[in-house]
Amino acid sequence: MSELNNEIKTKSSTDQTTISQMSDVTSSALGEQKPTAGTKDTHCWLISPEEYGSLGEQTVPQRSLFNFLPLQDNPIYVGTLPHKKPISEILAEQVRDNAGATLEVNIEGSRFYCIPNLVKCYSVWFARCDWRASSFNFSPSEVPARGFKCAYEWMRLQKPPSSSDVVETLQVAKYLKIGLLEPKCWEVLASNSLREKAAFMVFRKAKAYPELRDLCNAMNGRIRNYFLALVGSKYFTELSVDDLENLLMRNTIGVNSEIEVFFLVLRWMNLARDERMKHLGRLMNCVRFNLMPIVFLWTLRDGYTHPDKAHLFSADPILLAFNTDPTTESILTDAMSYVAMADSFNGDRDRYLNHMKVHRLPVTKPRKYVYHLNCPYHKYVLGVSVTHNFNANEFEEYIGSLQELWEGDGPPSHGDELVVDAHQVAM
Repeated sequence: MSELNNEIKTKSSTDQTTISQMSDVTSSALGEQKPTAGTKDTHCWLISPEEYGSLGEQTVPQRSLFNFLPLQDNPIYVGTLPHKKPISEILAEQVRDNAGATLEVNIEGSRFYCIPNLVKCYSVWFARCDWRASSFNFSPSEVPARGFKCAYEWMRLQKPPSSSDVVETLQVAKYLKIGLLEPKCWEVLASNSLREKAAFMVFRKAKAYPELRDLCNAMNGRIRNYFLALVGSKYFTELSVDDLENLLMRNTIGVNSEIEVFFLVLRWMNLARDERMKHLGRLMNCVRFNLMPIVFLWTLRDGYTHPDKAHLFSADPILLAFNTDPTTESILTDAMSYVAMADSFNGDRDRYLNHMKVHRLPVTKPRKYVYHLNCPYHKYVLGVSVTHNFNANEFEEYIGSLQELWEGDGPPSHGDELVVDAHQVAM
């Protein structure tokens, strides 16, 4: 038993000696030396920090990772993609090519396929409709096919309507509430080429659409040189009483005297005598009798006081109706008094106007009369003392002679070389 204990102690002592030796070896490798037993516990360096610092920077050799791992050849390919178009160009191409046109519009046998979002973008009418609806039907009186085609082309291509299509296009713009298109139509209508006969043709088209009354009024104001030719044309009988009244109330119609206005009213009445007799008084109110020559007024008044009116006016029942009207005598008498008073001032306009103002008498404003160079009875200088010596037959003959000149598109420059402004000296 004692031998076993001695053996254990001997082995333990040997292990401690081995550990101590290993510790000494480690310390020596680091340049550190343990103090001897029984001395003060201080560090002893084989190399001092100053000596270590003087050795310079110590680096560890760098080795690539691939020295330890195998390198696999796996190249990276970068694709070269074609240039992409901007989204704006793509959308423009789709609109130009009418791609995605799924909305169907039917107008009396004409069918159009449209891009839904495009028409809803421009038209308030379409924008308010059910978005699920894919088909619409319109009446030609509301949305003419020709106008819708031009309007949709403008939406897609920004192509303005032509002068031959602008009326129908404006009607479509108004009905479908395409606010941006209306100014484009008016720009076309403002062209100087749309006047005289061309303006009247635009007026004829616009009459078919109640929403274009403002266009009708605008075109009526551009009829001047063509007016007498219009009176002698086949289109004159198409005018309604409202149309004719609107024309006769204007100062710019191309006449040389109020006698022509009087004769053209009789002519229009006689074209449909039975239907138009009721409008006689309404249209005669448009005639400015106060601006007629006094000789002509005397002639009309003599007809009124003639004992045998039926025999005198048998060839013109309308004139007979005018002369038998109870108001005719007062109209003619007042007109003669007005002309005689104006003539008494001998052209002194300021004195005449002051007299009318003091006595609170209405002043009849003259029209902007014209002078037809080829008319045998027209007068270039007009005044209260000027006497026009012509009758209804001569008037009919002259307006008939104008038809050949105004055939088709009419004379060059819209008749500016044939008609000039008259020189007005009347009160």
